[in-house]
Amino acid sequence: MAVGALLYRWGWDLQSRSRNQNPHKRFLATSGSHSFRPKHSSRHRTFLVCTARILCCNHPSKSVGNRFCTRCTSDNLYIFSTAFADVSPYDLHTVTPSTHAMPRVSSTIGLAVLIALVMLVGVSLRPQSLSPFDKYAYNSSPSPSAGRAQAVSKAQVFHTSASPPKVVVAQTGLPGPVAQASGLAKAGQAAGKQVGPPPSPEQKPYDYEGPIVIMPDNLEKDIEEYKARKKKEEEKRQKKEKEQKEAAEKKKQEDEKKKKEDAEKKKKEEEKRKEEEKKRKEEEKKKKEEEEAKSREEEQKLRIQELAGDDSSFNSLKAKVEKFEKELEPLKKDLEAAKKHKEETKKKDEEMRKEKEKEAAKKLSNGLQGDFHKLERAEIKAIVENPLNYTEAEKTDGGHVAPYGGKVVILSASNNKTKSEQYMLERALLNRQEYCNMHGYTCRFINLDQVDDGKHHIVWAKIKAIEMVFETDPEVEWVWWMDTDMIILNPYIELGEHILSDRALVERLTYGRPIRSADASFKGEIYHSKGQIEAKDIHLLLTQDFFGINAGSFFLRKSQFSKFLLDLWYDQHFIDKNYVFREQQALNHLLRSHKTVLQHTGLYPQRLFNSYLGNEKDVWKFKEDDLAVHFAGCGSSRTCEDKFSRYMKIRKRVPKEFQVEFPKD
Repeated sequence: MAVGALLYRWGWDLQSRSRNQNPHKRFLATSGSHSFRPKHSSRHRTFLVCTARILCCNHPSKSVGNRFCTRCTSDNLYIFSTAFADVSPYDLHTVTPSTHAMPRVSSTIGLAVLIALVMLVGVSLRPQSLSPFDKYAYNSSPSPSAGRAQAVSKAQVFHTSASPPKVVVAQTGLPGPVAQASGLAKAGQAAGKQVGPPPSPEQKPYDYEGPIVIMPDNLEKDIEEYKARKKKEEEKRQKKEKEQKEAAEKKKQEDEKKKKEDAEKKKKEEEKRKEEEKKRKEEEKKKKEEEEAKSREEEQKLRIQELAGDDSSFNSLKAKVEKFEKELEPLKKDLEAAKKHKEETKKKDEEMRKEKEKEAAKKLSNGLQGDFHKLERAEIKAIVENPLNYTEAEKTDGGHVAPYGGKVVILSASNNKTKSEQYMLERALLNRQEYCNMHGYTCRFINLDQVDDGKHHIVWAKIKAIEMVFETDPEVEWVWWMDTDMIILNPYIELGEHILSDRALVERLTYGRPIRSADASFKGEIYHSKGQIEAKDIHLLLTQDFFGINAGSFFLRKSQFSKFLLDLWYDQHFIDKNYVFREQQALNHLLRSHKTVLQHTGLYPQRLFNSYLGNEKDVWKFKEDDLAVHFAGCGSSRTCEDKFSRYMKIRKRVPKEFQVEFPKD
């Protein structure tokens, strides 16, 4: 009541003082058929309040309807307003004052009582933590009643924060003096909103119920403090949530760990119990067996004592034993005879089974042999009729198809023990030297005595000779191993173009060919189909003859796989096997039994670099223009020497500048 009385007195003084003020700088607020022309104070303060459907402006003391317009006493507070739930922010109406104005004294008293009640309610309902906007705004709920003002003039309401705000900025459509007030402009800038014309249709206003306020000059500082406080509260909340989550996770892990430990403990206890139970049963069983054995032993002792003390019982038992032995003798003989007969029958059945398998394998082998020869002839015919033609772009090694020159080593080795070997070796090396002179290949000869340890057959030393070349020739890419009983008959064939190029490694392989074992039979192994192997993966090139692959003429690429293969090939296990074909049979076994070896091996038609002598019907028989002929199995006989001499005479010679002098026969 004291506050109401003071406000009453203050309002009365304002009315008295307002009579003599200067009537200039007025603005017009139109309302239906009524209009107000309030006067500005000399200090040009602008104060617009719209609460409970009441419009008050900058007149120091004016009765509007049944309310009282008070004077603005704060230099920092410019506009205070509330929006209405029943009014669209796009179409607000003008103020319609009541035609029955109450006396000024009663208006002042009513306004004082109203303000006092609002203050009491505001104090009781004020939130504990205020935002920078909440400090300056009091939420006055509209209270409609008949004959009161309904709305303010047109305005647009916008957000000032991302969440539904309690405080928004009013962009008014009132006459110029209000919109241009310095305080309103400052407040609009502080709130981040433009004060001026309504927004474009693309900017959607926020339909809001609550206070509308434009804040004082220190709004930015209050906003920053408010944001910092909210950020700190949010960080504290997140930290607390994180700690709670971590604590829950830790508790969960501890519970799981404890559960696991309990289960493990229970499992160990169960195992221990079972072990003890098992041990107890074994002890009981052992004890029982010992007791039974002891009992039998005691009974036996008693029987022996009785027999020893009673001659008649002893003689009677002896007679029974002799009788049983006589009856058992023929049974023993019958058992031995039956056992012998059973073993003989089993042996015969096994021999018959093996014979049948052998016949079936022979039949299969004969059929595959025909297929083998048929495929070989077709492949050779295709090679002859469709030679590989290379473009100039593919001839990357000095105008030649790679590999060429020193990248290829032709290797021969021997211990030169017999006269026939000396004869063939001398001529074979000169023959290869002419070929190397013509194409720039490297010819190497190694005396096997240098690498042979004397513990094994000399043929195993070829593996060590190849390893030596890999170590001493850094530029080598491919090694062509040639037995000393071979002659190069067509030196005009380049190895890169004919055998070692990527195209040759793909197009000239014997795809789908049966792989023959060392006993001349086929066990079912088949070489890859086309497309299952790539040129870059091929490191070993072989040909097949009647006894499987032949190790007298083959190519080996310098690579990690080849080093591994040589090491595996020289395994003591294979050396101790005493194979008929020794190192050749061991390599045949590796090829047929190990997929990795087969995956890196290329099988060529035999006549490409390993032609034999033989009958015309044989697929391996040497033909004119073949690269080389191999006198496999010729040995050191005089016949082999004669054949060697005859083919040396019919070979094609290299151009004169590459020729070397041969000894006379």
